[in-house]
Amino acid sequence: MLDNFESGIIKKAIYLDQNGVSVIIKRSAPSDNNSTRADFDTSNGIGKITLWESGDCDFELLDVNTEKTILWENQMIHSTDKLDEAINIFIDKLISHNNGLYEP
Repeated sequence: MLDNFESGIIKKAIYLDQNGVSVIIKRSAPSDNNSTRADFDTSNGIGKITLWESGDCDFELLDVNTEKTILWENQMIHSTDKLDEAINIFIDKLISHNNGLYEP
């Protein structure tokens, strides 16, 4: 699942760049529950998706101007379809927030 997560984010890199979003992908040090994290930066927000091998997944979005949390969600994800759907929803919220269109 972690490889699918990483490749899914990489496939969206051009779309993200075109929408003012930069992304860095980081893998954790080996552990009992390995994880991969994608860090997103925009002019108005920073976001993070962290996926663990267990299927546990955190989604975070912070406003850089107010330093307030805009979004924090935890989901259990066990299929690539659900992972892709959750990533797409998060990216839409991130881009909408960057454009001043998303407020929880």
